[in-house]
Amino acid sequence: MPGTLAMGFTIGSEFDLALFLVGRRFPPAHFSTLFGSIYLAVSVGGGGGPILAGMLYDRAGNYLPWFVVAATCLLVSSILCLIGRSSVFRDSSIAPSVA
Repeated sequence: MPGTLAMGFTIGSEFDLALFLVGRRFPPAHFSTLFGSIYLAVSVGGGGGPILAGMLYDRAGNYLPWFVVAATCLLVSSILCLIGRSSVFRDSSIAPSVA
């Protein structure tokens, strides 16, 4: 029961957290594009992940290859979160001043 509750709370909060982080880290001009891309990635991963896990299980006979893929994706996403704002987005919403 505790595991089910924890999973339900995390699934329900993933998009709320994505909204908050995109809104805080990037300028408002890029919000819809970035959030739409995140929503697309989560939707494709949620639909394709079980299929890929099943295919890898059928080939290997165990879930070890799937755990390697999942751990690698988690590591890459964690590193991307730690990098910070990209310089491409810095001050792009501020108009240059004419002096």
